[in-house]
Amino acid sequence: MDFFLNSVVLSGKEISVTAEAIQPKILNNEIKARELKNIANPVPDVLQTLKTLPGVTSLNDQTGFYQVRGGSYDENLIYINGIEIYQPHIVRKGMMENPSLINPVLVKKINLYSSAFPVSYGDRLSSVLDIEYFDKPVKNIESHFEASLTGYNASLLLKPGEKTSFVAAGRSVDYSLFHKNIENRSGHYSPRFWDIQSVFHYFPNDRLKFMLLTVYAKSDYQAEPGDWKYWRVNEGFYKSVFSGDEKFSYHTFVSGLNTRYRVLSGLEFESVISVYEQKEQENTHISEDLYYSSDFMKEPSPYEYDELYLRQTDVNNDIDTRYYFSKLQLNWKIKKYLSFHAGMDVKKYTITSHVNERENAFTASGDVYYNLYSNNSNFQDIKNWLTGYYLSGHFKMDEKLKITAGLRYTYCNGNAEHLYLPRIQFVWYPKPDLELYLASGKYAQPALFKEIQFSSSGQLDAQQATQYAVGSNLKLRENLFFKAESYFKKLSNLVSYDVKDVRLYYSGMNDAKGYAYGLDLRIYGSFTKGTENWISYSYLKAREQINGTEVYVPRPSDRSHTFSVYMEDKMEKFNNSKIFVRYVFGSGFPYTWQSYKFNETANQYELSKGERNKFRTSAYGRFDIGFSQNFKLANRIHLSMREEILNLFNHVNVLGYGFSFNRRVFNYMGGRVFNIGFRLEFS
Repeated sequence: MDFFLNSVVLSGKEISVTAEAIQPKILNNEIKARELKNIANPVPDVLQTLKTLPGVTSLNDQTGFYQVRGGSYDENLIYINGIEIYQPHIVRKGMMENPSLINPVLVKKINLYSSAFPVSYGDRLSSVLDIEYFDKPVKNIESHFEASLTGYNASLLLKPGEKTSFVAAGRSVDYSLFHKNIENRSGHYSPRFWDIQSVFHYFPNDRLKFMLLTVYAKSDYQAEPGDWKYWRVNEGFYKSVFSGDEKFSYHTFVSGLNTRYRVLSGLEFESVISVYEQKEQENTHISEDLYYSSDFMKEPSPYEYDELYLRQTDVNNDIDTRYYFSKLQLNWKIKKYLSFHAGMDVKKYTITSHVNERENAFTASGDVYYNLYSNNSNFQDIKNWLTGYYLSGHFKMDEKLKITAGLRYTYCNGNAEHLYLPRIQFVWYPKPDLELYLASGKYAQPALFKEIQFSSSGQLDAQQATQYAVGSNLKLRENLFFKAESYFKKLSNLVSYDVKDVRLYYSGMNDAKGYAYGLDLRIYGSFTKGTENWISYSYLKAREQINGTEVYVPRPSDRSHTFSVYMEDKMEKFNNSKIFVRYVFGSGFPYTWQSYKFNETANQYELSKGERNKFRTSAYGRFDIGFSQNFKLANRIHLSMREEILNLFNHVNVLGYGFSFNRRVFNYMGGRVFNIGFRLEFS
């Protein structure tokens, strides 16, 4: 039997379908929301997940700071829905931090651009972390609640009307679980954090979209250190007895409005207006009696010791920061093979800093030890603004070749500096399962607070980098890829710095130049159906030359080898159960030996630095494992349970070295940690 249907035209309302262009996989590293919930990180922070990606390193388990391809902690941009997020300025130690402002419950996806990032982003040398909070459509209401030994997190997603959606989330985090396992150290540590975040979407019509992000966060760290012990076979036995306390607090407020308006098909305006306010306070009043014995088998006491050192530390620092940001961008797709992006952004920031740091150190016999970095008192009131203009074009020559060329112009009123930053990239598809790319461009980073803190003039030229990168992305099989990238950076106008834990001490001068090159390899995707896995390896060589010297030495961020793994797998007989493994290994970071030399004029010992970055810390490694079980309790109710063993093999990692009275002292974290939690979802 043959059937025939007559054609009929159905009339109705106009329907417009729009979508953002999909970035080639080669240009960024993406982490989806599902992986963020699963990875067994050293601490529950989204930024910890980045440290399993190629080219990303960090010296500290408990910090949200990270380095990308030989850059410093301060060379990375972070955005949430187009709104820039900043890291605290005066945090000293990773253990004094709390989670970053990024709430994993709200994250839709994370993209890390470690090279060749577009001209539409701001000015940094190393990377852009672009975080997208979800605008998930719901029928009526969804909610979730999760709790573990480190705190709780709850969210509520509503759809008040056909044209609106609203999600709010609140967290409370307590990191004291991790501080209980600090090796050979006693005392009371109380790190606490809470925040409230909300995202409001409004779609009045098919052409207009509004997104309002609001964040308020409060982070506190209080410590009353007790006794501390340290010994090494060839270095003797140290014992410190502390009294006093230290307090750190960070109050952060963020509010931003993102607006998109489609004028015509292919023509869209986007604007961002935001304000970021942060108040940081640091109050430390610590007395330390340090006893030393040359016999590493014998613990010194107040009655029997070889040497006794006394140290009094008083710190009162306050920093108030305000950033105001506005951006207007035009997106114009002329034809299928041609599109343009043009825009401007204006950033105004005011930073008021009161710094008063004093450390008095002396021996029992009255010898005085003086450290310039530990004795600083100043007031700074910095008011500055930056403006940028940019234009980029995307040209699709044919189905196999895409070219993106752009130019960014930045002006900084602090030193009246004009910066012209051209960039270009080629993406070639020789066959459907292979991407190749070649990119080159100039990048700059105008000096902000930390760079000019010790500057005599208060003004510095922008640090600059010319970058070259080439890479490939090969599809091995369905949902499994292999990515390889090599890069070279030529660095100029650098402001040299030293690292102590996570605090960067800048020289206050454009006193160096340098370079960095390396290779990043990554296999990622699904080894088995329904799982996500990746294996990364990075080789890096980062060098700098201080003005007036003739040799290149390692930069503080130089780590020759980094290897990381994230694996997950399902249990064959229990498909609702999974196992997650995270492993990171890295070779040592360079550091500079410091010693005190006697100044007869000042009648005191003064800190003197040895050959810059000649020595290296020991290798870093940790293994974390997690387990999860998922249950459907009712039609719309799901329960997830989670168990984690963090630092499974109880490995002690050296965070760096301090130098006390001409002796090197290790700073380290360690200890195995067990964590359990559950998650309830109502949808």
